[in-house]
Amino acid sequence: GDLPAVASVLEASWDPPTVAHVLRLLSGPPAMKLSPAALSRLLPLAQRLAQVDCEEQAVLAMTFVLNALEVSWPPIVQALHAVSTPQATCQACEEAVRQMTALSSCIRTMSRSVRLSRNSNGPLVPTCRKLKLNLEKALSELGGSSRAS
Repeated sequence: GDLPAVASVLEASWDPPTVAHVLRLLSGPPAMKLSPAALSRLLPLAQRLAQVDCEEQAVLAMTFVLNALEVSWPPIVQALHAVSTPQATCQACEEAVRQMTALSSCIRTMSRSVRLSRNSNGPLVPTCRKLKLNLEKALSELGGSSRAS
């Protein structure tokens, strides 16, 4: 379907359980390979959901991003490194990079949060730390790209 449009509706109606349900469906198994445009629209939702008070929903958002890094991120990196990538695709990939960078900043802050570590006895803290490391690695893969901004 039209995932960017779905993301717009989810953003406008903001209901964490519904957003969590959609991200769970997209996470698989198997994880769905998302277009750069779809990923860039869904990442802000995942970022927002990662910050909710419900630990299960926050972990689900982080798991969605981990799966996206594994399945959807490599083609974005390849497209940004390829000279033959069409302009529209390149712009969508660059937007996905901007959203992933914003998410990385948020997760980095969350991983250092005293409140987070005090209030979580479940999988939130380890998932957050794993995501932080994976985001850093994924964003470092862009280092040689002359097209990435």
